[in-house]
Amino acid sequence: MAETIKVHIPEHLRAGIYSNIANIQVSKNEVILDFIFAKPEEATLVSRVVLSLEHAKSLEKVLSNVLKDK
Repeated sequence: MAETIKVHIPEHLRAGIYSNIANIQVSKNEVILDFIFAKPEEATLVSRVVLSLEHAKSLEKVLSNVLKDK
């Protein structure tokens, strides 16, 4: 049976953060996802997420399944 985990979402993250560019770096142990908001004359890194390689592969499968019918 799957364990239920209560996730606390800080107030400043509840609305989400918009990104229109993603930069991905991969090493043998981890994947770094940089999410960037680019405007015509500047770009700002809005979030950096570091995943283990195993977690990134799991995320890839989930995203593929969710997006395949869109």
